[in-house]
Amino acid sequence: ALPDDDIGCFAASNYNASNNNELCQKLNAQMTLSNLHSEKNNLLNVCDRIGVIFKSGDSNYLIQYSPFEDGSDPDTYYSNSIIHHRTISFNYKTYDAGITLNEDIDRLLVANCVAPDMSSAGKTIEVIEASTGKHLESIIISRGTLNAPVEVVFIPKTNPPIAYATTMMENSLWALKWDNNLKSFITKEVFDFRKNDKSLMPLEIYYNNNTTRAYITSADPGGIHIFDISKDKMNPTLIKSLKTAGGSHHVAISKNENFAYVQNGLLNIPGINDGSISVIDLDKLEVIDSIDTFKKDGKVPNSITLLPEWYNPAGHINNGLLD
Repeated sequence: ALPDDDIGCFAASNYNASNNNELCQKLNAQMTLSNLHSEKNNLLNVCDRIGVIFKSGDSNYLIQYSPFEDGSDPDTYYSNSIIHHRTISFNYKTYDAGITLNEDIDRLLVANCVAPDMSSAGKTIEVIEASTGKHLESIIISRGTLNAPVEVVFIPKTNPPIAYATTMMENSLWALKWDNNLKSFITKEVFDFRKNDKSLMPLEIYYNNNTTRAYITSADPGGIHIFDISKDKMNPTLIKSLKTAGGSHHVAISKNENFAYVQNGLLNIPGINDGSISVIDLDKLEVIDSIDTFKKDGKVPNSITLLPEWYNPAGHINNGLLD
């Protein structure tokens, strides 16, 4: 048995990460167990979101898991074919953030954002062939600086396909339009948040169900911006900007599209970590309430989504639901 001396390990052995294997077996075992427990919880979180099907090598060992239940045989959620997962690597350092898929053109787009310590940033949207995982090209969406594209989302049911992308450090909205002859995207900066009302750090992008409006958050000082995209999606028109609170980030939109709930908090960074949830009346385009439950308890929510009964994807593919 390992000795009950983990406190003494620190005092007697000058504990550090490089020597903990040799000098404190019990403490190392406890840390390893804690890490494994954390990894297990992370894996279960993934399972709860997307479901998993796994086959071990050439054996018959098969694991199937799905979070979706309707009382039927769970095997009905899977075909006999196994989806083989792959890791897609780039030839240079990227800081991957937003990701969006369009199956009609077999393309994944990935926003090359910012290093976790903010020491460096990207300025590209990475283009991947979805069916093969092949990295096809890097598209610059920038006035010239490292501007940290943070989110990229295809507008549903557009032909040709169009995606919007936000750049966190240049405070801009870009559009990427598919050119079938070039088999690539034509890009255009379509809105400058800072020039419009001094809003900084545009982040998340959402759409209404008939794709006539886009909703985009900005973190500093905190707002949600409503655009008319009904006439020309390459030239969105700002309808109104609403002040919310510092760190406005993710949004949950009700199924009937009457209300939006804006989560105010970005990485717990001072000044943009308000912790509240702003309630928006999407018919009147007004902020009608603030939910301060987390804020009053000294907490800052990191994301927000509605449970399946009330869920609206708002242009995002989440839990397999798009329509």
